[in-house]
Amino acid sequence: LNDAEVSRALMAALQAQTGIKSLGRYVRAQEKAIQKLSEEAPERFHRFVANANRRRLALALAHL
Repeated sequence: LNDAEVSRALMAALQAQTGIKSLGRYVRAQEKAIQKLSEEAPERFHRFVANANRRRLALALAHL
């Protein structure tokens, strides 16, 4: 998510400086990716920090 935002910002700034129209398509594609990732992030984070996953990770570490 962060990479998409950084890329979007850099390409938007470059487009503003150069006026290259094709950069606008890239910026819009990044915006779509950011929107999708933003919608998915809360659910994925919740699964990651859930007790079942914590237990699974603790067992994996204990086996090391």
